[in-house]
Amino acid sequence: MASNSETGHVKNVANLKTLNGYLASLGAQYNPSKKAIELPQLQQLHTDAENALAAIQAAFPPYHAAVDAQEAAFANLDKLVTRLVRAYKSAIENPAEAETVISLQKLISGRNKKKPNPEEEPRDGKDPISESKRSYDNRQANFQALIKTMAANPNYKPNETELQITTIQAYADELKAKTEAVDAVSTPIINGRIARNKILYADKTGFIPGTIKAIKDYIISVFGAGSPQIKYINTLKFKSMV
Repeated sequence: MASNSETGHVKNVANLKTLNGYLASLGAQYNPSKKAIELPQLQQLHTDAENALAAIQAAFPPYHAAVDAQEAAFANLDKLVTRLVRAYKSAIENPAEAETVISLQKLISGRNKKKPNPEEEPRDGKDPISESKRSYDNRQANFQALIKTMAANPNYKPNETELQITTIQAYADELKAKTEAVDAVSTPIINGRIARNKILYADKTGFIPGTIKAIKDYIISVFGAGSPQIKYINTLKFKSMV
């Protein structure tokens, strides 16, 4: 289900299409001198906006699949790290040598259990996609640091296959591959939103901050402030969503 904000973007683009249809119905009466509000320009604007929305929507399913695979891969990380730290502490001669691995264990521990929703728009400078990416990247990097620390200690030579360096390094490589897969499929969502926001909301040059106002000014100049034409256009609501 699309978020309220995503629905708002769709409504803005739908109203832009309706507006273009109405302006086209005015025929030769709609003949502005400003190129940005000429009908062909507005029609291209609508096409570009629709393409940006389509790119975002098309990216959601592969993103969800990649995130599910990532979560499955990371599911047992905390329990494994607990076992590794215990095994490491049991093998070393000096207890002080365990301080680094204990610190890394705390960093690896997953604190954010909420699954990121790619349809939740960035708010107050926080992007759910970017926040989730940073969390998984950090956990994976700290796990790799843990492995290097343990491998550097000659006393860490567990007999259990699942705790051996080669085994856990292979797991670390899998985690890295899963995080990179999420990165790859999140890029179209991020780029689509950038394109959409530039078209609809960019300061002064975007459709809602600037273009729609110029259209209304032109309609009033031709038909009058109380005309049926401007009254109809005013019924088409455009809302800034950023």
